Amino acid sequence: MFLGKGLSPTLSALGLADAVTPYSLGGRQNPKELLWDDVRKKIDERLPSRLGAMFLVSSEEHAHAIKAKWFANEERIILRARVAVGSVTFIADAKLLDAAQPDWQTSAERYWKAEASSDPRPEVIVHGRVYFPDWEKPPFGQFAEMLPGS
Repeated sequence: MFLGKGLSPTLSALGLADAVTPYSLGGRQNPKELLWDDVRKKIDERLPSRLGAMFLVSSEEHAHAIKAKWFANEERIILRARVAVGSVTFIADAKLLDAAQPDWQTSAERYWKAEASSDPRPEVIVHGRVYFPDWEKPPFGQFAEMLPGS
């Protein structure tokens, strides 16, 4: 984060074909993610793929709800972020990802058409650059003494 002064490219934007995030590494083998990506390409291949993208949420409230639902047993830090101009974004209802296997196709179509469930959990998929305005503060700033001139 220090090199980019708070700007971070998504892995998908780097153009490195073999580079993966921990999520996309598993997603490349996950039949559900592969189906979701096939549906994305059929609906609009210009939409950012979930594989290699960065996931954001639109509010701190949603961040806490998602953290409690999907990452209850993991250490996760909620950070403020802003999408940089020129990045490609898509807002979808992550609740549709909870579908049982027989409903994957329909749920994936609804997801990529930006339809919402009865209890939406919006997520923002970003391909491009994201700015973290608190990049000089912990947890980023914990190594601030390593910066030149400090």
